[in-house]
Amino acid sequence: MATYTIGLGLNPHPEDKRVSLMSWYSCAYTVRAIENLVRGQGRPLFGELSSRQSDCLSALVRLSAVSSSVSESRVLEGHCHRLLSSLLGEETSVNLRFIDVDAFGVLVAVVLLLPCCVSLRKEASVASERVPHGDVRDSLALRLFYVLQLVQIVFSVDVAEVCAFQMDEEEDDGAIEGRPSVSREPKSTIALIELYDYVAKVLDRPTTFEAGICGSRLSQWVQRQSTPFLRCCAIFFHYLTGVPTPQDLHEISEIGRAHV
Repeated sequence: MATYTIGLGLNPHPEDKRVSLMSWYSCAYTVRAIENLVRGQGRPLFGELSSRQSDCLSALVRLSAVSSSVSESRVLEGHCHRLLSSLLGEETSVNLRFIDVDAFGVLVAVVLLLPCCVSLRKEASVASERVPHGDVRDSLALRLFYVLQLVQIVFSVDVAEVCAFQMDEEEDDGAIEGRPSVSREPKSTIALIELYDYVAKVLDRPTTFEAGICGSRLSQWVQRQSTPFLRCCAIFFHYLTGVPTPQDLHEISEIGRAHV
C-alpha cells in the first residue's frame, strides 16, 4: 500500500484495481535493484546476499504471489487481457511500443496473473491453484518474455559497439578475419543472424555481412546484454518456487554467467 500511496500520490484505497499492479511492479523493481547492486559490486548472484536482502526478496515475492490470489476476479482478468494484448499488438487503451515494454516487470505480472485467470475458468478451485508454482505455464511465459528481450536488444543494437565487443578467447577463432561461413554456425546463431539482418533492413542499418560482424560475436554480445534479465529471472523464480540455486550462481565466474 505504501507503493500505491507514495507512487501515485493518493490516499490508501485497498479496493483500487491499481493496488495489485503496483505490488507486482514494486516486486520487479526490487529484484532488479538488488541484481544491479550485486552485479555492480562484482559479487555473485546468490552467494553474498545479506540476510536482510534475502528475507526482503523472499517476503516480497511470496506476498505478491499470494496477494494476486485474493484480488477480485474481474480485475485480474482485465489486467491479464491488457498486458497480453499490448504484447500481441492489439489495440488497448494505452498503446506502447514494444521497445518501451519492461520485459521483466511484465513477466512478473503475467506469471502471477496466469494461475488466477486459469482457475477462474473452473467451476471450483482451491486457493493453491491460484498461486504460481514454477510449472510449464511459467516456463512458457519466461520463454515468451526472453524472446521479447532479445528482440528489444536487436532493435536497439549499436553496430560500432558490437564490432568493438571483446569476445571470449575460445570463441575468437575466425572472428578476426571477418564473418565465417553461416553454414558453420549453430542453428541458434543462424536464427539470430537472420533476425538481426531482417531488423537491419527494416531500420536501414548495415547487415551482419556489410558490417563484418561474425555470428559468434553477435551471439556473445546479445548474451551479455540479456544477462541482467536472466539474472533477475533467476532471483524471482528462486524465491517464488524455493528451488535451490546451482552452486555456480554462488560464485563469480563465466560458468556461472552461462548457467543463468
